Amino acid sequence: MEMRRLMRLVLESQRFSMNEGNRMSRRSRNRRVREQRAQSSVDELTTILLNHNLSNRVRTIAARDLVRTARRHNLRLPDSVRHWICRSCQNPMLPGVGARIRIRRGFRVTTCAVCGHIRRLPVSRGEGKNE
Repeated sequence: MEMRRLMRLVLESQRFSMNEGNRMSRRSRNRRVREQRAQSSVDELTTILLNHNLSNRVRTIAARDLVRTARRHNLRLPDSVRHWICRSCQNPMLPGVGARIRIRRGFRVTTCAVCGHIRRLPVSRGEGKNE
């Protein structure tokens, strides 16, 4: 009986301190927590995708989950990853593994090895040089 009363007091004090110190609605609190969790999962999936020690299957699943999470929560993919995921099949287009990369007329032409989708990105003059 005494334990129940103590637990009730602890819960009431937590509720009171949460409402007193933070005057925002429950909905906005949940939104902020959801955004933080989404950002942390995007960071974790990015590290999985860029880890060369893992199998291609694990990296493919991480790429698909990364795109899905970013779209669901309206987050921008990191620049280090955005160029290396195919827009049509969401497979990782890592050089030599899932993509063919060529430089033609000032453009980096990346061809997906799975679906054949071609992506052209301009190459800046300083790129590739150690200055």
